[in-house]
Amino acid sequence: MSDTSNPAPAPTPQDDAERIRLKRLAKLQSPSGSGALTPQPAATLSKNVAPSPSPAPLPPNPKPIPRPTPRASLRPTPPPVVARPLKRKAAVPLDLPVWEHQAVQDILKVTLSKEVAEESDHDIVWLKSLAQDLASENGNAPEKLSIELIDKLLISRLKLDPLEMRHVS
Repeated sequence: MSDTSNPAPAPTPQDDAERIRLKRLAKLQSPSGSGALTPQPAATLSKNVAPSPSPAPLPPNPKPIPRPTPRASLRPTPPPVVARPLKRKAAVPLDLPVWEHQAVQDILKVTLSKEVAEESDHDIVWLKSLAQDLASENGNAPEKLSIELIDKLLISRLKLDPLEMRHVS
């Protein structure tokens, strides 16, 4: 019982994969594709793969999508920014004693001058007793605070009772 007509063999997974690949190539080669890929002729396909008994029909070519035309922008483009040369101010020479006085005063919030305390609405504390002590030692109180006075300034500030400071003017 030998049959002279051989039925077509059942498609194998490799045949299915080849058919899918051919469909993808056909889509890429269609006019709506990017055209970046060059078409591959069927003759260059692998020779040991048997062609499928009935090739699947290719889908109809999709209609090309019209691209919108560019419009003129509604807003005018701003002019390019021109870098201006920086005007540098003349460097102010650092007066170390003035800077030191200001730094000590700002950090400890103390002063030896009643006027400075009043100008700051007593946010900066006037160390009246220390100013009097320094005036009696040197003949007059120093005008500027300095690092040499830091221990005396700190001790005098800590000696002050905050409750008494509110009542004294």
